[in-house]
Amino acid sequence: MSEIVYRRALEGDYQSINDFYNRIYQRDRSIEEFRWEFHDSPAGPSVYVIALDGNKVVGTNCVIPIDMVHSDGRKILSGKSEDTLVDPTYRGKRIFANIYEKLIQECRKAGVEVIWGFTPVEKAFKKIGFDIPFANSQSLAVIYVGGAFDYLVKLNPKNKVKDKLKIFGLVVMSRLKMALGTGAKESSLDLVRIESPMGIADWIKSELDMLNGSMAIDQTGEYQNWRYSSNPHLHDPHYLKITQDQQCIGQAILNITKDKVAYISEVKFSKEVGDSIRIKVLRGLVTYAKSKGAVLLRNWNFSNNAVSLSKLNNEEKAGFVILDRGSHFVWMNLSDRDLDPCGLILTRAATQGLR
Repeated sequence: MSEIVYRRALEGDYQSINDFYNRIYQRDRSIEEFRWEFHDSPAGPSVYVIALDGNKVVGTNCVIPIDMVHSDGRKILSGKSEDTLVDPTYRGKRIFANIYEKLIQECRKAGVEVIWGFTPVEKAFKKIGFDIPFANSQSLAVIYVGGAFDYLVKLNPKNKVKDKLKIFGLVVMSRLKMALGTGAKESSLDLVRIESPMGIADWIKSELDMLNGSMAIDQTGEYQNWRYSSNPHLHDPHYLKITQDQQCIGQAILNITKDKVAYISEVKFSKEVGDSIRIKVLRGLVTYAKSKGAVLLRNWNFSNNAVSLSKLNNEEKAGFVILDRGSHFVWMNLSDRDLDPCGLILTRAATQGLR
């Protein structure tokens, strides 16, 4: 074994990197999917670092550059941590720590001001200097008990009988809660499917105005085109204009997978829309997903600030079941600016929407 070399990846390394990923995970990610995720971001190609033993890739890590907007109007170049992977036969050689050290150096050169992401492995990130300020939760609304149960059970092939019983109880509870909480439909509300995402800059700004020191992804048309329209992983995206009395008051984006599970990627409203209408829209999304054959509606939630908590509370009132099971949020500020992760307004639009 030669000395491990750490360097920033070149475009010519993409095939070797992707082959390494597929070998370790036993998957079949295409080079086109790799390029979409790590090369085509509207903020530019990823800052991607590899660990090499000779010509052999033995570790990878990168950040996807993503522009954020601050409540004071400033733009912030952030980097979302992804593709953290070490060859199992090379573990115990500090490759994880060393590759991050090189990645941070390259991020500083590229002007990345903060690195963030999601991980189930909390301790490893703390050890190399990341903050873990909060975690996300999940919410779900069961539409069909049988279909939802079958889907949730197969997520973990190691489920035992007692695990399956717990899942069945959760599914039944969710279905009952949704049935009891649905209530009357607001006749003036409508969800109109449109061909492509709408501009939501004004609605993002209205959320930022509610919370001093807050930040959000700058969801320009270019970002939405990358995240949704050009995304090779989305099976059946639905862009919905939310109207009340024929006036547009918001937008919702759903993706319905091959497993007939609908994921809420984004819901944004104009600032004058009250919680009662927002709750009715969430109920309407369940009805809409049902009309498209979905067995289950899922979402991510956060409780790191007042805006996020309000969204979480509205989902509970709409009949969703909230599960305190999610990923840890990791954060490293590389700038000299006072950037507070608890001011970050997050939705599933902050992921690459691989489902």
